[in-house]
Amino acid sequence: MGWTFMQSKPGPLREFFQRQATGTIHESHITTNAAYLAYQRDGSADVIALVILIKRTRDGFGWKVMDEGMQPFYYDASEKVLARLTPVDQLQEQSDFWKTGAAAWRAECAQRATNDLRKIPVGTTIRTTEQLSFGRYGTADTFTRTDPKRAHFFAPQLGITVRLSNTHTWTIAS
Repeated sequence: MGWTFMQSKPGPLREFFQRQATGTIHESHITTNAAYLAYQRDGSADVIALVILIKRTRDGFGWKVMDEGMQPFYYDASEKVLARLTPVDQLQEQSDFWKTGAAAWRAECAQRATNDLRKIPVGTTIRTTEQLSFGRYGTADTFTRTDPKRAHFFAPQLGITVRLSNTHTWTIAS
C-alpha cells in the first residue's frame, strides 16, 4: 500500500510498467502524476483499471499502484482506457463490494472525460453553473479559453486569467 522508489530513471513509462506487471497492459494514459492502465492479470478474464501514482525526484522515480475498486481519488483515465475495461456486471473475479467501488470510479472518470476543459477551443466562452470564488479578486461565472495547452481562462468580470479544473459544471456561452 506504500510507495516504491528506485534510484534511476525508468525510461518510457508504459514499457516500464509492462516489465513490472504479471499480465498485459491493453491501453494506457499517462499524465504528469499518474498512469491509468487497462490491465489484465495473467490467467484472468477480467480487464480492470490500475491507477499508478508517479513521483519523479532529483534522485530517481517512485510509484504507487492502486486498482479501480479502491476508488482512488484520481479520475483522469482516458475514454480509450475506460473502453478497454471489462463491463462491471461482467467481471468474474471481483467481489460485489469491489464492483460497487469500480462502478463509481468509472462513472466519475467518464463524467470528467466528457467535461474536459482542455477540449474547449481557444476563444470559446463558457459559463459555470455556480459563481466561483477567487479570493480578493471576487467571484465569476463566465470564462474565455486563452491557452491552447492548459485549462487557462480569462475571467472578464475580474480582469484576470485563472486555471479551472474539470470538477466544475459548465456550458458553452458563445
